[in-house]
Amino acid sequence: MLTTTQEMQNFITNAIASGLDKFLPALIAQNNKIEKEIFNLTEAASYLNMSPHTLRKKVDEKKITYIQDERILQFRKKPLDNYLDKFTIKN
Repeated sequence: MLTTTQEMQNFITNAIASGLDKFLPALIAQNNKIEKEIFNLTEAASYLNMSPHTLRKKVDEKKITYIQDERILQFRKKPLDNYLDKFTIKN
């Protein structure tokens, strides 16, 4: 049981710190996802909510614009957004 004001302050400080440790990485990841302009294959697949294998098929079918440097595929955010817009149903 917490008996002193100092013990309560320490408890609250520790609780907040442990909460931040738990949620801060997710908040940072979400922020990075929003600001990022160029994605690798895995990141682009995650952004589009599909598997990397499915994204690779879309690339092979020429349905998604990509950048290729040697064997590395990269994707710009705007064409990914345009791809999503094609399947957005507007009422």
